[in-house]
Amino acid sequence: MAATEINQDLEKQVPDAPEPIGSGYSIISDGEAAQARAAANNSLPKTRRKYQIPGGGDIASDSDTAESNTAEYDERAAKLWSVYVQEGENHDKAMIETWKDDMEGIIIFAGLFSASLTSFLVESYQNLQPDRAEQTVLLLQQAVTLLSQVTQQLGPDGNQVSIQLPSRLDLGPNPDGSDIRVNILWFMSLIFSLGAALAATIVQQWVREYMHVFQRYNSSLKRARLRQFLYEGAMSGRMTILVDGVPVLIHISLFLFFAGLCDFLFKINETVAIVVTVMVSLCGALYIGAMVSPMVYAQSPYQTPLSGLFWWLFYKFHGRAAVKKQINTSMSDGRVQLAMEQSDERLQRDARGICWVIENLTEDYELEPFVQGIPGTLNTSWGRDVWEAIAKNPELLNHASQELELPHSRDAVADFSGRITRLLKTCTDHGMLEETKRRLRARACVDAALAFVLNMDGHWEWFAEGETLARALAYLGRSERITEWSESPPGFDGPFAVRWLCMTAMTVRTQLRTEAVRSAATRAIATFAEVRGESGDQDVLAARTAKILDRSMHAAWEAATELRRALVGKTGPPDEVFPKILEENQAHLRQLEMTWNNLGWAQRLDERIVDLSVAVSASTSGVLAYLPGRLLAWAGPAPWMPSYVSSMSNWQLPLIAPPRALVDDLRQCSWTLREIERAGSVGQVNQPDVIEGGFGKILDAGPMKLMAQSQTSFTEQLRRLQDLRDGGMVYTLELFLTAVHSSKETQTDAARETYLKTYATITADWQLHKNNLGTQTALASLLTSSLNYALPELLTEELIKLTANVLQGTSGRHVSEAVMTIRTYEQFRVPGSAIANEALAKLLPPSPEGQQEPVITSANAAVP
Repeated sequence: MAATEINQDLEKQVPDAPEPIGSGYSIISDGEAAQARAAANNSLPKTRRKYQIPGGGDIASDSDTAESNTAEYDERAAKLWSVYVQEGENHDKAMIETWKDDMEGIIIFAGLFSASLTSFLVESYQNLQPDRAEQTVLLLQQAVTLLSQVTQQLGPDGNQVSIQLPSRLDLGPNPDGSDIRVNILWFMSLIFSLGAALAATIVQQWVREYMHVFQRYNSSLKRARLRQFLYEGAMSGRMTILVDGVPVLIHISLFLFFAGLCDFLFKINETVAIVVTVMVSLCGALYIGAMVSPMVYAQSPYQTPLSGLFWWLFYKFHGRAAVKKQINTSMSDGRVQLAMEQSDERLQRDARGICWVIENLTEDYELEPFVQGIPGTLNTSWGRDVWEAIAKNPELLNHASQELELPHSRDAVADFSGRITRLLKTCTDHGMLEETKRRLRARACVDAALAFVLNMDGHWEWFAEGETLARALAYLGRSERITEWSESPPGFDGPFAVRWLCMTAMTVRTQLRTEAVRSAATRAIATFAEVRGESGDQDVLAARTAKILDRSMHAAWEAATELRRALVGKTGPPDEVFPKILEENQAHLRQLEMTWNNLGWAQRLDERIVDLSVAVSASTSGVLAYLPGRLLAWAGPAPWMPSYVSSMSNWQLPLIAPPRALVDDLRQCSWTLREIERAGSVGQVNQPDVIEGGFGKILDAGPMKLMAQSQTSFTEQLRRLQDLRDGGMVYTLELFLTAVHSSKETQTDAARETYLKTYATITADWQLHKNNLGTQTALASLLTSSLNYALPELLTEELIKLTANVLQGTSGRHVSEAVMTIRTYEQFRVPGSAIANEALAKLLPPSPEGQQEPVITSANAAVP
C-alpha cells in the first residue's frame, strides 16, 4: 500500500506520464519511466522530498539523503570525521571497559551476597508470625485447663466451682522489636543488593549498544554523528552518576546486613554479639577512613564510591578557605590538578618516577627508548633539576645494580652509567645488531651523553665509560661520514655532526688525561732536550732544539719553493733546460740535502712522537681520524718508523708530526732531481711529473703546508707536547676549534649554543693548569692562530677571556704574543671590544701615574 501511494504521488507530479491502470500500478515502458523520473526531478524544488506512509510519518528517498550528505561536507572531510571516530572510540573504550569490569564484579558479588542473605532471611522472617507448634501447645494447655474445671464442677463440690473461660484465645507472643528491626534491615539489604545487580545488568546492556555504533556502520560521518548523539545523551542523563551509584547500593546493602546481624545476635548470645559488633565497627571505621582519606591526603589510594561526594562537599564549602589555591571540585580532576601543579613535591615525584623506570628496565631493548628520551628531559630547567635530584639520591638503582652485577655506588647516576656503557658495547661489537639498529642506538647514546654533559655542569664519565664511548664515536664517525662534513653530501645529517663533534671533543679531553698519553708526551719532550747534550731545565733545552728545527725546516721549504718557481714555466727541450736550471739552483738542492742530513739525529725523536701517536690513538680508540680539519694522511709509514706502526692505518697525531716526516717527501724530490742531473736526461729517470707531481703536490698539501711552512712549526708542536704532558686542555681545544672552522653549521643558533657549552666543558678545569708553562704557551699560540679561523664571534671572545685568565700575573714571550693578538683583535676586527679591553687590563701591568702604557710591537714582543 505504501509503495502504491508513493508511486501515485510521483505520477501526479509528472504531467506527461500515462494514467495508472489497475490497483494503483502504472504500466509504462522503461524509456517512459526514465523520462518521467527526469521530468519529476526537474519540476520539483531542490528540497528534501518526504512521502506519507500508512500510519503517519514521513520518509525521505535514499537519493535525497545522499544528496543532502554530499552537500553538507566535501569528500575530503571524511578524514576529519575518521579522526573523530578514532579518538572517540579510544576514549569510549577506556571508559566502557572500566564500567564493564565494575559491573561484572558487582553482578557476581550481588549474586553471592543475595544468596547468603536469603539463608538468613529464611530464619528471621519466621519470627514475624506465631509459631504453629507453639500455638498447638497453647491450645492443648487451655483445653486441659477447661477439662479440669469441668471435672471439678461435676464432683461433689462442683456447685462451688465456677468455670472461667478465657476472654480471648492466646496464640503466643507477638514479634518483638528486635525481630522487626532485623527483618527490616535484612530485607532492605536484599532489595539494595538485587537493585544493584539489576542496575549493573542495565549498564552492561547500554554499553554494548553504545559500542556497537563503531561496528555497525562504515561511514565515518554517520558513526561520528551517532556517537555524539548517544554520548551527549549519556552525559545529560548523568550516566556516570548511575554507574558510580551502583557500587554504593552494594555497600549500603552490606552495612545494612551487618547492622541486622549485630541486632540478631544480641537476642541469641550477648557475648557473641559484642565480638561481632566490635568487628563490624572496626570495618565501618576503616570504611569511613577510606571514604574521607582523599580529602586528608590527596595521593591516598583508598577511596569509596562516596569519596567523590565528600570531596565535592569539602572543596565546595570548606576547601576554598582551607587552601590557598582553588582545587577542582571533581575528585578525579582535582587530583590531576594537584599532580600537575609545579612544586618541590612534584619535582621529587618526577625524580622518583624516573628512578623507578630505570630500576625496572633490565633489558637493552627496554632501555633504548628511555635513553632516546633523555635529551628531551634536559632541555628545560625543570628537567635538569629533576636529574640533579636523581644524582643526589643514594638509593637509586641499588637493587638493579645488584641484579646486573654492576659496581655499587652511592651516586645513583654512576650506577646508571654502567648500564649505558653496556648498551654502548652492543653498538661497538660487530654482529650483535643489524647495522641500522646499531647506528640508531649509538646515536641515541651519544645524544644522551651530550645532553647530560652540557646541561648538568658535570663530567660525562658518570654517564658512560670513556673508552667505550670513544669506540662508539669512532664507529659513528665512520658510518655518518663525518670527514665529508665540508662537502655536505646528500643525506648528511649536519645537526648530528655538530653533536658528534662536541661529544668527541669532550671525550678526547677526558681520554688524554690517561697516564699513557702523559708519559709518552713527557718522553718526547725529554728527547727534544737530550739532543743538545746539555744539562738543565728540559723545557728550556727542548725550546732551543725546536728553534733549530724551525730554522732548518723553514730553509728547506724556502729552497723547495725556489726550485719549483725555477722549474715551472720554462720552455725548450727538457734535456737542455733541466740541466741548466739545476746548475743555477745548486744551492737550493744542497739546502734540501743538508736539511735531511742534519735531521739524521732526529730519528729517535720521530719514534717518540710516533709512540705518542700510538698512545693517543689507543686512548681515544682512533676517533681523531674522523675529526674535520685534521692533518692529511700520509701514504704510509716510512721505512725508518717502528715496525708496529706499519700495521696501523691512522697512526698520525693531528697537529703534531715527526720532524723527518715533514721533509721526507722533499728529500725524495731532491733525490729525483739529482738522478736527472747524473743521468743527463729526464726521460731516463721516468719522472715526467716531477714538477707538479712532486713539488706541487707536496707544497700544496693543505694543513701539511701550513705546518711545515710556518716559521715556528716545531716550537708550536713542542708547546702542544707540553700541554699534552699537562693534561691536553689546549690541544683538545685546538682540535675542537679547527673542526668548528671546517664545519658548515656555525651559523645556526642551536649549533652556536652547543659549541659554547662544549667549549665551557673542555675548559672547565682551567684553574688547575694556570701554572703550567705548556698550557700557557700553547694557549697563547692558539689565540694567535685562531684569528685566521672563521669562528663564531662568541667562541673567539671566550678564547680571549680564557687566555687572559690563564696568563694573568705571568710574564714572558708568550704573554707578549697574546697581548699583541688581543690588540690586533680590538683594533681591526672588533674595534672597542669590551672583552678585549678587559683581557688587556688583566695582562698588562698597571702604568705608573702620569706615564703612558708601553706599546708592545712585533719588535719588542720577541724579547722574553
